[in-house]
Amino acid sequence: LLRTGLFTISTDLSLQLFFGRVASTRPRREAYHPLSNFFRTRDDAWLCIVPRVGDADLPRLARALDIPDILTDARFVTGRARRDNSAAVTEVLDAAFARFALSEIAPRLDAE
Repeated sequence: LLRTGLFTISTDLSLQLFFGRVASTRPRREAYHPLSNFFRTRDDAWLCIVPRVGDADLPRLARALDIPDILTDARFVTGRARRDNSAAVTEVLDAAFARFALSEIAPRLDAE
């Protein structure tokens, strides 16, 4: 649990320790790492997804959400592309999560 907590805050903590200032907060649609975000399910539950930086977890998220096209969409195939198209990837993920109730998506995410 401690390791997860440290990973979750590692970027903000690093910025604060190195630069002596709190990292800026961005709106959901402008996230620097848009896969790491909050998403609402069909039954109005909110999930916080914190995948690893890079491409390792995108295929797993795509399978859990049943959105295979995200893996071949040029706007999303690399971390830089996702950052440059943060609003678009957030929109795709918002729509995908909205199709599932929490009780449906939780086991799918756990399986991945």
